[in-house]
Amino acid sequence: MLDPATMLERLKEQGSYSFIFSVYNAAGEIRTKKMHISAIDLRLGRVCFIRADVTDVLNAERKAKEELERALREAENASKVKSDFLSSMSHDIRTPMNAIVGMTTLALANLDNTDKLKDYLYKISVSSQHLLSLINDILDMSQIELGKVTLADQLFDMTEMIEYVAAQLQPESTAKRQQVKIISDGLVHKKVVGDRGRIQQILQYLMENSVKFTPEQGMITVTLTERAAQDGKSCYVMEVKDNGMGIEPEFMEYLYEPFCRSERVKKAHIPGCGLGLKIVNSIVKMMRGSIDVETDIQHGTSVTVMIELPYMDE
Repeated sequence: MLDPATMLERLKEQGSYSFIFSVYNAAGEIRTKKMHISAIDLRLGRVCFIRADVTDVLNAERKAKEELERALREAENASKVKSDFLSSMSHDIRTPMNAIVGMTTLALANLDNTDKLKDYLYKISVSSQHLLSLINDILDMSQIELGKVTLADQLFDMTEMIEYVAAQLQPESTAKRQQVKIISDGLVHKKVVGDRGRIQQILQYLMENSVKFTPEQGMITVTLTERAAQDGKSCYVMEVKDNGMGIEPEFMEYLYEPFCRSERVKKAHIPGCGLGLKIVNSIVKMMRGSIDVETDIQHGTSVTVMIELPYMDE
């Protein structure tokens, strides 16, 4: 590019030209230069050389390109997630809605048959609760993503809270003849200050998952322990363990992705929209806690949540 004959030929044709090259500076760093050559008076062999350091400019351009590519990938992923969500939710919402509409029609046609009417009303109630659960999950996830969730401080009893959640899920676990064991006798400080509603929500999602993914006559154990009590605070550990279907190793990296469900779960026709663990993980992070999942295909799953809460001496 600097050969005199080549320079003369190119300058006669173009009037000027540029090229990029790299050099090491005194500090041993690679710097990118741009050389611009233009003709002044070719009859006298006079040309002008302008050399500029364009390292920062090229780095900025490269960074901007990478940012644009990343933004494009995120937009494409968001679009795919939205499409998957709409596809999944349309199916999940349609199922209980169809049941409600169908059972209502049958109930109206059998007003004189008390036994059938009770059965239809029960199925309408179950489908309504399922539909309400789906809607609540979507609303919760939306509030969390918008950062509109605030944590409350209230005094409550941890053991009472766990027993309440277990009682709420008892009809479903009883229907599957599952054994649910609650272990909380190791607590020293039962009364704590925190957001009971959100902590209860964490436990409820975890126990619901265990009930759903554990077969009939399965075993579910909920253990509440207390660690490192000091300065008026304790680390409370909630573990929900079952002997259900477990989670595939390749799906673990997507465990907290919203609306994400494994193919094995879909084929098993297990209800849900894949928001439970995402919501749990988000709430745990808001409380500056931690969550750990251990699983084994066909042998069950154990989910452990640790959060630090102020306690009250009894």
